[in-house]
Amino acid sequence: MDEEIKQKFDFVLLAVNDDKGGRIDIEDNTGGNLQDWFRKLNFHKMNPDDFEVRNEDLLKDIKLKDYEVKEEDGTPISLLTFNFQLNQLLMLINNPLLFPHRAYARLFNSERKDT
Repeated sequence: MDEEIKQKFDFVLLAVNDDKGGRIDIEDNTGGNLQDWFRKLNFHKMNPDDFEVRNEDLLKDIKLKDYEVKEEDGTPISLLTFNFQLNQLLMLINNPLLFPHRAYARLFNSERKDT
């Protein structure tokens, strides 16, 4: 896919046909943390510095990559990962509540390591 087209979107889903039967790659073009996403989603037509949001700093240390679920060999499970990532972003719209999507991703990853 053309890099210029990719950069017009916050994230891109790419279908990849590989030796395992195929997968979906998720490319996050913003690379930001949840605080950045919160501000982009809620203040896109306003100056975010004009608003004070309590406990917003708690979102600084959380990245979308933290919601990634992987196979035992380290290959991301793309649809489950995307589900956790998108659900968390949708919850940030006018509702900066953190749902335990990250904990679910960690649970899936740790279960794979224990078996």
